[in-house]
Amino acid sequence: MTRFGRPSAWPAVIALFAIVGTRGDAQQLPVKRTLSAASTLPCPVPAPGLTASRNDSPDVRRLMALGHEAAIVGDSKQARDAFVDAAKLSPGDERIAYQLGRAYEDLGERPNAIGEYCRFLALAPQSGDAADVRARITALTTPAGSNPAADPSAAAFKAGVDHLDQRRWREAADAFGRVIQTLPRAAEAYYDRGLAFAALDQRDDAVRNLEQYLAIRPTAEDQAQVRAQIDALRKPTWSAGTALLTGFLVPGLGQVYTSRPWIGVGVAAIAGTSLALALHSTQEDVVREFPFPPGFPEESYKDTITVTKHPYYAAGIAPFATLTIGAAFEAARYARRSHAPVVTTEVRPAARVGSLELFSPDVVPTRRGLGIRWTGRIALPQPGT
Repeated sequence: MTRFGRPSAWPAVIALFAIVGTRGDAQQLPVKRTLSAASTLPCPVPAPGLTASRNDSPDVRRLMALGHEAAIVGDSKQARDAFVDAAKLSPGDERIAYQLGRAYEDLGERPNAIGEYCRFLALAPQSGDAADVRARITALTTPAGSNPAADPSAAAFKAGVDHLDQRRWREAADAFGRVIQTLPRAAEAYYDRGLAFAALDQRDDAVRNLEQYLAIRPTAEDQAQVRAQIDALRKPTWSAGTALLTGFLVPGLGQVYTSRPWIGVGVAAIAGTSLALALHSTQEDVVREFPFPPGFPEESYKDTITVTKHPYYAAGIAPFATLTIGAAFEAARYARRSHAPVVTTEVRPAARVGSLELFSPDVVPTRRGLGIRWTGRIALPQPGT
C-alpha cells in the first residue's frame, strides 16, 4: 500500500497555492500638502493642445517694433495699441502676450494685464520669464496690506489635507472643490481631490481629476506614477461578499469571478483531486464476532463480511477543506483590494509612551503561519538641544 506523508503538511502546501493571486496595482500616491506658486494664480486652465506659435510676417515685425519704441519713450497707450494689433495677427506668440501685459500693467488696467500674463504662462510655462510673470500676477491680485495666511483658498486647501489625513474623504473632496472654484489652475487641488474620490470608490471622478492634474502639469515629476494609478482605477472591481460566497460554493469559483480563471481551474483541480482521494474506497473482507441471543449454547459466532473503507480520508479531506476556505478568503481579499484607496496618508500612532510612539500591529505571513508585528519610533534629540 502506498503511504502518504504527514497529512498535516498538505494544508500548508495548498494554502500557499491559494495565495498566488494578488492584484498588482500601482503604489499608493502621497498627498500633496502645499500649493505651488503656479497654482495660486487666478488663471484659467489652458485649452487642450495649446502651444506657442509665431507669425514672423512683416506686419507683425512692424507692429512689434512700433510697440517697443513706444514703450521705450513711455507712451504705454500707443505700445498697448500696437501690441494688441500684433496679437491679433499672431495670437500664439508668447513674446507679444508678455509685452502686451506689461503695457496693460503700466496703464493700470489690472484685469487685462493679468489676462495677458496668464496667456503667456499658458503658451510658455517653462520660459525663463515665467517666474517674473507669476510674481507680477501675484502682485496685481494681492491687495495692499493683505495677509497671505488669511487667504481662503489656502485655508480650504489645508482643511482638505487635514480631512485626507483623518480619512474624511467626502469632506476632503468638498474642500478641494472650493479651492478649484477660486483657483482653476490649482493642480495640487485636482490631484488631492482625485485621491479623495478614489477613496470614495468614485473612480470616474478620480480619473477625471488626476487627468486634469496632468493636463495642468504635463511635465510633473510624478506623471508616471499618476498615469499608473489612472490605469489601476480603470481596472474592474468586484464584490468581496460575492467572491467569498462563490468560493465557498465551488472551490476556485471565487478566482473565476475575480477574472483569474486559470487560477480558479487550478484550485478546482487540486480540490477535486483531494476530494476524490478522500472518497476513494476499498473493499476488504473482515472476520467479525457476533453475539447469539440468550438461550443459545454458544455466546457468539464468527463470520466473514465485506466492509468499505476510506484509507485516505484524512489525507484528502484536510487539504480539500483548507483549500476551499483559503481560496474563498483569498478571492474576497483580492476583490476587496480592487476597491482599495490610492492615497497614502500620514500614519498616526496608536499609543505614546514618553518619546516612544507605537503603531497598530500588522498581521504578516511567516514560514510557520501568521505572526503579529509591532512597529514604533522614538524621537531622538537634535544636535545642540
